[in-house]
Amino acid sequence: MELYTAEDLDVYGVVDLGQAVGTAYGPASLLLTGRDGLHVSRMVKRALILGVAYTGASVLDLRLTPKLVLDDHLSRQGEGGLYVDYSPSRICISLNGKTAEERMQEILRILESKEFVRAPLSDLGAISLYPNAIDDYVNALHKRVDFLKSLDVLVDGRNQPIAVLMLPLLESYGMRVDTFNDRVTHYQEPLGEEEFMARFQGRRYDLAIRCREDMFDLYRKEGGRSTYDGLAGLMQALESL
Repeated sequence: MELYTAEDLDVYGVVDLGQAVGTAYGPASLLLTGRDGLHVSRMVKRALILGVAYTGASVLDLRLTPKLVLDDHLSRQGEGGLYVDYSPSRICISLNGKTAEERMQEILRILESKEFVRAPLSDLGAISLYPNAIDDYVNALHKRVDFLKSLDVLVDGRNQPIAVLMLPLLESYGMRVDTFNDRVTHYQEPLGEEEFMARFQGRRYDLAIRCREDMFDLYRKEGGRSTYDGLAGLMQALESL
């Protein structure tokens, strides 16, 4: 759910938002955070984390990661999740978790009133990094869908965070992977489907995968396209080939 959007960067406003989130969830809470690959998102996330920790709430930061990885870890730990991304025109902070909808109204009320919890220095929230979040997600997916396939695959990451997941994920299933549109740290539009298909048809790939947020298009060399909602569905389709 979209908690905050802006066309310009207001660092102090984002710190206040973090304080509102930490106040709403409480000083004993743990919040997960993640972001896309762009520099502005990194700065926004840092300001957000600072505000949360100032209230005494703790943060587990997954750093650059696809939103689906954040959601998966949130299903097992943490009271809420905050994800920062930047589209061509705006900064967006989304709030995830089972109680996100009801928490959002409380956060916005606290932000407007600026009635933030002020933790003493000895009780500031802990800020911890989770560098193995993607590896742990891959291992968890193997517990649900596990196989080995010797396939040559081209993956279009569309310059989105999903690109940092698809390479280690598919290689862990025994596939040889080339990536397309994998520049996740650059402010540039990805090449389109026509260029992607030209690359696919011009080389000896068995399959091509085009990532569209939580949707995945699977192309076969002999023709045809299938679309899957979620990575588990895609991996089950690959297992059945």
